[in-house]
Amino acid sequence: PPEVVIVNGRPHQNRPLIRNAFRIAMSGAEKSIQIITPYFVPGPRVVRSLLRAVRRGVWVRIILPSINDVPLVKIVGRAYLKPLLEAGVEIYERQETILHAKVMSVDGRWVTLGSANLDFRSFHRNFEINVIVASELFGRQVGSLFVEELGKSRRIDLKEYNNRGRFARFCEWLLAPLGRFL
Repeated sequence: PPEVVIVNGRPHQNRPLIRNAFRIAMSGAEKSIQIITPYFVPGPRVVRSLLRAVRRGVWVRIILPSINDVPLVKIVGRAYLKPLLEAGVEIYERQETILHAKVMSVDGRWVTLGSANLDFRSFHRNFEINVIVASELFGRQVGSLFVEELGKSRRIDLKEYNNRGRFARFCEWLLAPLGRFL
């Protein structure tokens, strides 16, 4: 039977439990990490966790929205992509619709989903709740969903990222300090 745990977060929590659950799962990953999130402003700790996973040989794929209902979040979030792309993280943008799923699967056997995004707001400022399911069957179902979403997504590569315009780079640089509030 699957093991199920509920993790909640609240504003100004001394230990952001949801962020810690994400990071612990990333640190234990052996084969793969798959993430779907509409708001990606992960902060340096989560980025470091993902980079460590890649250095261990973990295959990391992230699906982000191409259309965002909060464009400021997309601009700020793009500032976090460079080290991930340089390390070999595969980053995709879901096309044609606003993405609202919030799912992370680790090694196809550990899944978290719920209200929390990979952003400061979810980790430190919002009331959030996620469920963690340890189940290979559920992991395979989520894996199928991820593959389906990949088919509707376009990959962003490092060359494309580096060729974005000066105005985009300037906006990312200017707005990056707001990431702690988004």
